[in-house]
Amino acid sequence: MPSAKYTLCALAVLTAQAHASKSEEWFLHSSISPNGKQIAFSYKGDIYTVPAKGGTARPLTLHSDWDGHPVWSNDGKHIAFASDRNGNLDVYLMPSSGGKAKRLTYHSANDVPQDFAKNDKAVLFTSARQDSKDSTIFPTARLTESYTVSLNGGTPKMLSTIPASELQFSPDGKKVLYRDEKAYENEFRKHDVSAFARDVWLQDLVSGKHTQLTTFAGGDHNPVWADNNTYYYTSEEKSGAFNIWRADLDGDNKKQITDFKQFPVRSLSISDNGTLAFVHHGSVYTSKGGKPKHVKINIANDVQEDDMMPTMLGGKITEYSVSPDGKEVAFVARGEVFVASTEFGTTRAITNTPQQERSVSFHKDDRTLLYAAERGNSWGLYETSIADESEPYFFAATKLKEEVVHQVDTDSFQPIYSPDGKKIAFLSARDEIQVIDRESKKVNVALGKEHNYSYADGDITFAWAPDSYWMTADFAPRSRLFVTNIGVFPSDGSQQPRDISLSGYNDTSPSWHADGEAVLWASARYGQRDHGSWGREFDVMAAFLTQDSYDRFRFSKEEYALHKELEKKASKTEKQDDKSTEDKAEKLEIEWDNIEQRTARLTVHASDLGQAYLTKDTKALYYFARFEKGYDLWRHSIRDRKTELVAKLNARRASMTF
Repeated sequence: MPSAKYTLCALAVLTAQAHASKSEEWFLHSSISPNGKQIAFSYKGDIYTVPAKGGTARPLTLHSDWDGHPVWSNDGKHIAFASDRNGNLDVYLMPSSGGKAKRLTYHSANDVPQDFAKNDKAVLFTSARQDSKDSTIFPTARLTESYTVSLNGGTPKMLSTIPASELQFSPDGKKVLYRDEKAYENEFRKHDVSAFARDVWLQDLVSGKHTQLTTFAGGDHNPVWADNNTYYYTSEEKSGAFNIWRADLDGDNKKQITDFKQFPVRSLSISDNGTLAFVHHGSVYTSKGGKPKHVKINIANDVQEDDMMPTMLGGKITEYSVSPDGKEVAFVARGEVFVASTEFGTTRAITNTPQQERSVSFHKDDRTLLYAAERGNSWGLYETSIADESEPYFFAATKLKEEVVHQVDTDSFQPIYSPDGKKIAFLSARDEIQVIDRESKKVNVALGKEHNYSYADGDITFAWAPDSYWMTADFAPRSRLFVTNIGVFPSDGSQQPRDISLSGYNDTSPSWHADGEAVLWASARYGQRDHGSWGREFDVMAAFLTQDSYDRFRFSKEEYALHKELEKKASKTEKQDDKSTEDKAEKLEIEWDNIEQRTARLTVHASDLGQAYLTKDTKALYYFARFEKGYDLWRHSIRDRKTELVAKLNARRASMTF
């Protein structure tokens, strides 16, 4: 397994036992030898071979970095595989009997071996390097070209610029079977019946002609040659699960070979005598004209890591939340929740589960954490609190108590506490914003699913107003999916959302200003247009919900100074009043009329925009923007009308908390 190279804190990880029962097997990338006697596969980031009848596996690689995707040469003397020993995946070659591995490719793209040339003098591999000058395909790393590289090394030669994977030369070497790549969909996606679903194609290397062989509306994957006129492949046709099929190149004699009801067949390969090998639900099987046989594999060698392995988490942190008192930071790394002391750096794990946790945040009491967790068959909402009243901090607590807040059959995630701490807003079934009362557990719909469509996790943003009554979210008015506007609505769902952005372009990522009387968001209305769905640029916009807040925002420096002086005098008068009350935000009375006239563009340059924050006194806007390389921190002084670079971060991603 790859060694850890991170920098924040340590987590003990339990490793699997070396001797695994069938239910515990999780082997990958099976490849049967040409003579049908051996199967190469990957396990825990190393390459092994095992007799096709089963037995004790022999490790070919025992490297600290990841090795996978083994492919046999036609004479059975060599195995090509992919390894990230130099950062990205490169193609390596080694004797099938064992020995030193030789690196064949040296590009920064991921190179994955597919097959050997019929004369065994070159390896066929896929890589996203550079499309042919004649290609009209959008250049992206997800749509790879195919190349060959000599076993002696040297510069690879492009075989085809057509996006393809799972390529195999025909027995006579004149054709190539391949799986087409149409879009960005994950190759392991199941039940994909769409225009993106993959098909099996044939490339004639003599004429250059490409012919589509399969037409099923779902996925057809993993083609391998039976002979020059017949091939096997995997498909979800009829069974709904990826099973092995056989067909002639002209479409005749089509037949389903396996009949698994659950879990897909992956990593199909074939020997010269027609024996098929494949992986099904982590186990290796063979098949030759009959019922698939499970290959019993014994991993007898010691594993590379200790049973308890310290793993540093810096670089693996996906999100964080600062406690209200600023003394702790909760974060999610490797799908677990942690809390660290901001003063001492002491860190402890809050969760330790095989399932994922995310969307962590602190309650206003500093003693409770909220997060979403994937438990059982769905995502739910959970809280962990400090159980001992005498212990003030998570990082030093000896007793923690986890409780279920909300768990139903549909997914519930992306939870956010209301500012008063009494309610939690969350996404239900991906598209609907619901609110649960922490005490009564009563749930109501705040924004119905008819107002949104989630394409990917995190693409619906919502936020509470300081009064814990109003909410804002990006939504799709007038059924304009994927072109969102900004809506404001009551958290009890008593009113439909009111569009405050009123834009024909994309408006997204709303947040509520600290004083409660303005909503900020990112808008594509001024920047580089996104008519082609790419290259959009955003500005920070703000809609002021009352005329008074808008007037204060537009103060000159002189007017602002006078206003602050008057506020200071008024504050002294209020302190003399004995009627001290609980600090509670009053419900905001929004002035809906003419709100478009109280909307302002806060940034002076459209950009690849990150998170933004307008200070409570509206004096300065801080935001992340990327003009070259990574994101940098910028500040725009509202009344000075001055924009300046605060910090050159060159960050791949960045977020801020105030």
